[in-house]
Amino acid sequence: MTTDEATAAVADFLNEALLASLDEVRIVHGRSGGRLKAAVHATLRELSSVRSFRIDPRNAAVTIVTL
Repeated sequence: MTTDEATAAVADFLNEALLASLDEVRIVHGRSGGRLKAAVHATLRELSSVRSFRIDPRNAAVTIVTL
């Protein structure tokens, strides 16, 4: 997945999560290279619906997002 595809997918996923009234979701971005993780985190910083996010302490390839 490209970074543009990933950020679009994250925005769609978070919209669906909000519609489903979820408080927390996990986004799998992988660990190789770090480009996707950086793009996902940049997108999360821009969204007002995201209260916080952090790397899963048990799996560095996953970000936990609090909505």
